[in-house]
This record gives sequence, C-alpha cells and structure tokens, in this order.
Amino acid sequence: MEIQEQRQGDGFDGLARGVGDVLDKAEKVIEDATKLFETQAYQPHPVAVQEAKRGTSDALYGYYTLGKLMIMKLRSDWTATRGGRSAWKDFHDKFLSYGAPPVPLVRRAMLGAGTGSLF
Repeated sequence: MEIQEQRQGDGFDGLARGVGDVLDKAEKVIEDATKLFETQAYQPHPVAVQEAKRGTSDALYGYYTLGKLMIMKLRSDWTATRGGRSAWKDFHDKFLSYGAPPVPLVRRAMLGAGTGSLF
C-alpha cells in the first residue's frame, strides 16, 4: 500500500510541476500580448491586459477579430464615397438592416460584386 501511495504522490508532484510550467508559460504569453496591445494598438494597460487574457483564453477570439476587421474595412470602403466619418451612422443603420448574415454577403449587398478585398 505504501508503494502505491508513493507512486500516486510522485504522479501528483509531476503533474503539479507540469501545470506550474504551463502556467508560467501562459503568464509570459499574456505579458507579451499585453505589451503588443500597448505598443502596437496603443491601448492603455488595463485594456491591454484584458484583451491579452481574452485573446489567450477564448477559442473564438480569432473569429471575433476576423469579423471586426472585415466590418471595419467595409465601413471604410462604404463611407469613402459617402462623406467619410460623417456617414458612420448611415453605415451602421444600413449594415444592421441586413440582420446577421456573413459579412462577405453584407459587403456584396452594400457595395456590389467585385468590390475589393475583405481586409
């Protein structure tokens, strides 16, 4: 019985060390991502930390970011010939009027076929 308990203890210790290593690496990734949000996206530290944690833990974060970039590009393209920033409200109303289809379909409906890249 004592040998089995020792083996279980060794296994737990090894697992704990492995988890500790993973957490140390995850903390480093969050620190690096925070610095990127601060230096490349000019986010204040609290926002940078929040986005870094979200980006390293939320499996759907990449899809969210992809959709956001497509919408921002569509807004830029659509408003470029409609008064720029002053047309953002009109863009918003028009964009939302389509409901929730994929962004490429909304882009085609708002700008027509062959209207450039999604990004």
